[in-house]
Amino acid sequence: MEKQNMRIYSHLVCAVGIIVATVLLSAEPVFGQLIVRPMRIELTTRPGETAKGRFEIQNYDPNGTHVVDLTLVDLSLWDDGRWRIIEPDDNFDKSNSCKDWIKLDTNKIEVGPLKIVPVEFTLRVPRGTCGSYTAGIIATVNQVDTKVKMIMRFLILVFLDIQQGQAKIDKPIEPKEKMVLWNGRDFTGWKLIVRDAEHDVTKTWSVRDGVIRCEGKPSGYMRTEKEYANYLFHVEWRWPGKGGNSGALVHMSGPDKVWPKSLECQLASSNAGDFWLIGEGRRYLENIETREHAKEDDRVRGRRVIKLKDSSEKPLGQWNAYDIICKDDWVVVLVNDVLQNVATKSSITSGKICLQSEGAPVEFRNIYVEPLE
Repeated sequence: MEKQNMRIYSHLVCAVGIIVATVLLSAEPVFGQLIVRPMRIELTTRPGETAKGRFEIQNYDPNGTHVVDLTLVDLSLWDDGRWRIIEPDDNFDKSNSCKDWIKLDTNKIEVGPLKIVPVEFTLRVPRGTCGSYTAGIIATVNQVDTKVKMIMRFLILVFLDIQQGQAKIDKPIEPKEKMVLWNGRDFTGWKLIVRDAEHDVTKTWSVRDGVIRCEGKPSGYMRTEKEYANYLFHVEWRWPGKGGNSGALVHMSGPDKVWPKSLECQLASSNAGDFWLIGEGRRYLENIETREHAKEDDRVRGRRVIKLKDSSEKPLGQWNAYDIICKDDWVVVLVNDVLQNVATKSSITSGKICLQSEGAPVEFRNIYVEPLE
């Protein structure tokens, strides 16, 4: 469901000499004060089991504390692709709503100046259910100054998908021992993706002398068929030519496309160790966040979070080692044993692992995951 429905409605009402503005949104930021992330939450679980969801409200106001009221609502999808809140007296079908299965940890929060407050909720699916369900969480913020009373309402979409009484996505693998992801011979256990659907992927990805050779064109990636969580991912790479761009994507989820939702650990020459957030939407910024990126400090450039130290890469043509530690909502990257970046409070914590084709020939070898000690 596309984000064409970012603004559901807005109206202005004049009363007793003061302007009252009400805006219901599912986008960010609003008036430079508050941000809600993510605006779309996708959950999977089995009937009778409990899933947990989480979002954050960030206050960019350096002076004011804002009170946010949280309310669960039923939703209906209009023919034009917009979501409509179903009021209690509306005569709409609610059979695909999961509102009554959701329990918020709190219905009201205070967000202090320049603070981020997490909000968690649980969702328990009744036994014997399957299919797709939707609900909404409305976050209402009241702001008043001498002339304008502003009521801001954020809409967080919650989607649930259950098939035949089982979760659509298998539980991510948490390694108990070292698991070799590439066998050194072929692409068993991997899927090869390129932007051009008519292109022969074997012209981009091949195996030579026990090494994966990526030609870099067209853009795309190779990804694991299975999902992983809580692991150390190891890969070695080198540039056979003049260097270029590539990356290791962790926590990849959603449909295969260029580029998929994930957290990129950059491999571009001289920039290995940077993070790039690859979310959804036109600017790849929806439904993905980390605490460090949200700070918007000197290391943040758009979707990029620059590494902590000068490059620790070896000269072109030599093999480099990437060790990426994924633990709960943390991601830690080391380039040739040098700590280069740390991401915390990542909004994505598990998924497939990818290696990019992005413009220049690059080679990979010795790819594995192992348990965290």
